[in-house]
Amino acid sequence: MAELQMLLEEEIPGGRRALFDSYTNLERVADYCENNYIQVVWGLMGRPHPPISGRFLRRCIAAK
Repeated sequence: MAELQMLLEEEIPGGRRALFDSYTNLERVADYCENNYIQVVWGLMGRPHPPISGRFLRRCIAAK
């Protein structure tokens, strides 16, 4: 019974927080990579890039 109580009070909430933090960090990394990719591509084309969100780019890529 003590093990179940520890799981419910500590392990499960801690695991949820860690999972959410990992998800948030991965989303930030994806946005950073996409923004740098856009800057490089537009830079190679010799013009400044317009502001584009990472979520917009992911939707464009997913639509292919």
